[in-house]
Amino acid sequence: PAISGIVDKANKKVALISADDLSACLGEAQISAHATISPDPKVTPLNYNEQVEFTVTAHNGTSKAVYKVIKEVPEKIPSGFNKESVELLFNFDPVATLGMPNYTTPIGPSMAALQGHLVICLGDGSVPVYLNRITGVKMGSINLGSAVAGSITSDEAEHMLIVNHADAGATVNIYKTSSVSEAPVLFHSFVNNAGLPMGAKMKVIGNIAEDAIITIANEGINGVTASSKFTYILVRGGAVVSTQVIDISSTGVSWGSAPVNVATVVAASTNPADGCFESKYDPSAFNWIKADGTIGASLPSDLTGWGLNPNCLDSKRFNNVNYVALFVVSHFPAWGMGPQLYLYDVSDKSQLKGDNVASPSSLVL
Repeated sequence: PAISGIVDKANKKVALISADDLSACLGEAQISAHATISPDPKVTPLNYNEQVEFTVTAHNGTSKAVYKVIKEVPEKIPSGFNKESVELLFNFDPVATLGMPNYTTPIGPSMAALQGHLVICLGDGSVPVYLNRITGVKMGSINLGSAVAGSITSDEAEHMLIVNHADAGATVNIYKTSSVSEAPVLFHSFVNNAGLPMGAKMKVIGNIAEDAIITIANEGINGVTASSKFTYILVRGGAVVSTQVIDISSTGVSWGSAPVNVATVVAASTNPADGCFESKYDPSAFNWIKADGTIGASLPSDLTGWGLNPNCLDSKRFNNVNYVALFVVSHFPAWGMGPQLYLYDVSDKSQLKGDNVASPSSLVL
């Protein structure tokens, strides 16, 4: 398996952070030129559930160092995560590396986490591809089966959801899978009664095998109408118990068409009483929409210019904390407008106060 770890250079120790069975694994060590390692982890399967020692011999054949490798789970903190542990795993040009369309082709990418992979959907009906989520190496295309991929998302138990893009009056099919190689199965199907297209932006919080909330923004139509609607799907005990269209036009919040001008709407938690969050492009604001349909908090989010688009949100629970992530897309990164990422602890929504998205005390990173 592809796993992450911590290298303690001073004590020559490598801690593998994994819940996997590592009793018979091959590995690969990167060592200095002309040095050797024994035993060779690439040739000999080893039991990393127990401590393994490697001897590295330098190019001179005499200087040696012994490294200890062991599977360890760090001590768990009471809530949330240690932001100092966050690190960049990879960074690449998706056109050159993954064969994606260049900037002249409008697409609406979405992502999911599944089986140690990062799955990427372009939103154009093509088959999503999956990467090693630690290295970023492309590994193949998923088994899409009968599903049509308008967008994808994953829940907190790594079930991936796949939804088609559906016009008004068309059938919306949400498929689920826990594998990149097995065909997904139909989870929920309904008729789009919102009078507007949908399927470019789907999100989920919770576990669809238990309790969860799925949200899908209904999109505006160029030259026809804006939208203030989203479709709200309540899952209890692993089954859909209600599907409803929610209209927040009374707040004055509205958005346009996909992929650029549509909003993302995410549930604040698995409790409907906690409301939802919404963000979009122009005019840009990160809004908490309370369950009664009023705005509980609003933070301006377009911090540096018209070329930034804060219309990507996601919400998840982790270690007793409710989080919402806001990703600000840059339409023109080559012009010095870099994308931005903000992560908030929204367990206490009274802390969502400030002049903009970078200022509230609830900002984690």
